[in-house]
Amino acid sequence: MPVTKITTKNFMKAAAELKAAKSRAVYDRDGSQKLEAATSTYEVLHHDILGGLQARLAKVHGTAKTHVLAAEDVISLAEEAEIDLERRGVPQQRRIGTELIHSPGGSHITANSYRGMVRTTEVHLKRVTDGWRLISAQKVMYHPGQKGVHQYIISPEAHADILAKANRNIVVRDAA
Repeated sequence: MPVTKITTKNFMKAAAELKAAKSRAVYDRDGSQKLEAATSTYEVLHHDILGGLQARLAKVHGTAKTHVLAAEDVISLAEEAEIDLERRGVPQQRRIGTELIHSPGGSHITANSYRGMVRTTEVHLKRVTDGWRLISAQKVMYHPGQKGVHQYIISPEAHADILAKANRNIVVRDAA
């Protein structure tokens, strides 16, 4: 299966500029013009990415409309993964090669809403130099109430960065 773009540097930059323009629009004299320009750029890039992603997911979903991941959900996953890795202390150059496997599972479905299993989507994302890519998407079946998957596959260097940040300001006492 071909790799599908989810985010790119331009898309991430446009999202950041849109966020900044929204916060400045209140205080800036020409803020509304900047906001309009930032919104336009973001929407063009978002539309380009959505088209390929929706086509790819439509092949997996078939006619299913509920309990499956939409293209917007996959973009949000990539954006949240980027924020999560940054928060955990992984520098940008060490995020390259990171993979994310995600499936919402059946935990959001009540036991009596289905008599059997629920079909949902599992996606496999990979971080490359300029953003995230959809490596694969497949149908998976879950029982109502069953937990989904949200798993990062990271490099040893990224793992060391995460541990360093987690253990910052912690001193281990010598055994007495």
